[in-house]
Amino acid sequence: GGIDVVISAMMVHRDNSDFQEIALKLLRIVCEEEEEIKLKVADGELGGVDAVITAMQQHRNNEAIQEIGACNLSNLAINPEIISNVGDKGGIKILIRAMLLHSDNSKLQAFSCRALWTLCENEWNRAVAINEKAITLVLDALRGHGETTAVLESGFDLLSRLATNDDVAKIEIVEEGLDDILLAMVRYRENQKVYSKGIDALKNLFCDETADGLEMQGVLQVISQ
Repeated sequence: GGIDVVISAMMVHRDNSDFQEIALKLLRIVCEEEEEIKLKVADGELGGVDAVITAMQQHRNNEAIQEIGACNLSNLAINPEIISNVGDKGGIKILIRAMLLHSDNSKLQAFSCRALWTLCENEWNRAVAINEKAITLVLDALRGHGETTAVLESGFDLLSRLATNDDVAKIEIVEEGLDDILLAMVRYRENQKVYSKGIDALKNLFCDETADGLEMQGVLQVISQ
């Protein structure tokens, strides 16, 4: 098929930002519509993951490439081996840098959170993300894009995953971001998807002793509304 030619051309013309943007868009469309092609692109046979990471690394200041690249990484991380491979190739740091450099782009923030949520299923990737201040960036995204439900949904999911089996991360999220989580949930209490993801995050955060009684009361108050 032609997708292998596109991926090869991405590696040859890695300095051409216009071509990279077009190729990433094509890769996204094809992989979202054709499951069989996505499997071939993702499993390393065609080098699709490498091409996406290279594009994002090479064009870190290009907002469009970072946005589409984050979406592609989320779509292609379909099994534990690929998830580990993306982490080994620096994908976690690339996504976090994209969030930091392009903090005003709500789509990029949502795609990056979604990709990180998938990649942080891997314990090592999760540790890298936390070490690279992912918690702070997610909370910043929730504050800066509180009107964008896609950011809230993927952000809540990611916070929940970062807190998995990590009491230090739980404490950081509660101390730095509990008010923001509660505010978003109150604002979107009629949005079942946002609200349920917020509930899931809170349940994960408070499954152990991580906060004082006042904070727990605030959580219970939101849940009961």
